[in-house]
Amino acid sequence: SAQNILFLQEVLSDIATIYFATNGQDGLALSEQLQPSLILLDIEMPQLDGWQVCRQLKDNAKTRDIPVIFVTSHDGADIELQAFETGAIDFITKPFNSAICRLRVQNQLQLCMQAKLIKQTQEELNHLVKQVPVLITYWDTHWHQVFSNDHTGQWFKHLGLRGKNLHIANYFPDVLVDSILVRAEG
Repeated sequence: SAQNILFLQEVLSDIATIYFATNGQDGLALSEQLQPSLILLDIEMPQLDGWQVCRQLKDNAKTRDIPVIFVTSHDGADIELQAFETGAIDFITKPFNSAICRLRVQNQLQLCMQAKLIKQTQEELNHLVKQVPVLITYWDTHWHQVFSNDHTGQWFKHLGLRGKNLHIANYFPDVLVDSILVRAEG
C-alpha cells in the first residue's frame, strides 16, 4: 500500500537508496535492472504475489543472490517458515516497528557489504597466488586437495589430475605420502 511505501521510505531513506514497485512484474524488472543490495518484498501484491516473485528472483541468475526480506501482515509461524523456504533471509511483520525494521535492514545491508568484500578479497588473493612461481597447495583434514595454484599444469600436468580434488596419494610417491601422513599424525 502507499502508506507502507511512505513508511519504509521515511524509515530507511537515510541508510539506503530506495526504489519501489507496486506489483510483482514491475518489481522483477526493476530488480534485474538495478541489481539492488536488498529487496523488501510484500507477500500480497497484484499480478504476482510475493511467493511467486521470490521464486522467480531465486531462479534468475542475475537476481538469485540478492537477499529478500518478506514484509507482511501475516505473522503465523507457517507463513514465516514458507518465507524462509522460498528463499527469504528475514521476515518483517506489519504493523511495522520502525526500530526493528531499520535494524533488520541495516544488518542485512552490512552482511551484503561484508560478503562483497570477502568475494573481492578472494578474487584479489587468487590473482596474486596465480602469480607465485612456486607450488602452493592446501589439503583438507582427509588429505584431499582443496586448492592449488598449479593453474598451468606445471606441477601436476603429467598426472592429468589438475583440479580434481583427489587424495594426496594420487599426487605424490608413496614414500613421500607416508612421510607426510606420519608427520601430520605426530
